[in-house]
Amino acid sequence: SAGTCAVATLQGSDADGDTLTYSLVEDITTIALESGQNLSLSGSSLTLCDSSSGESGLKNVSFNFDVCDTFDACASETSGVGTVIFHILPPGPGIVAFQLDGEEDVRIVFDADTSCVDVSTV
Repeated sequence: SAGTCAVATLQGSDADGDTLTYSLVEDITTIALESGQNLSLSGSSLTLCDSSSGESGLKNVSFNFDVCDTFDACASETSGVGTVIFHILPPGPGIVAFQLDGEEDVRIVFDADTSCVDVSTV
């Protein structure tokens, strides 16, 4: 599969309006990722891509980050580091079509079994 990427925008502020630089607390090359996962940090954008099938189920992947101003004053020295948590869910059925039936009813057609009760006869 082509995979899925999620982007987290890291945020911070500086009382003096100085430019901020974001970094991961751990060296990005030493972070243990699952097979098929890729992590990158560009500016304030932390991107996690997962090209695996997702069959292993729900996973939480967390990363700690720091933010520093141009004078190397860093948040980790005063207010602590921030944490980003990516929740990776197993793939589910996709919606193939939907139909509005009247004013209140919606019929949804999925491309795989959802194991849900058929409510059309209820």
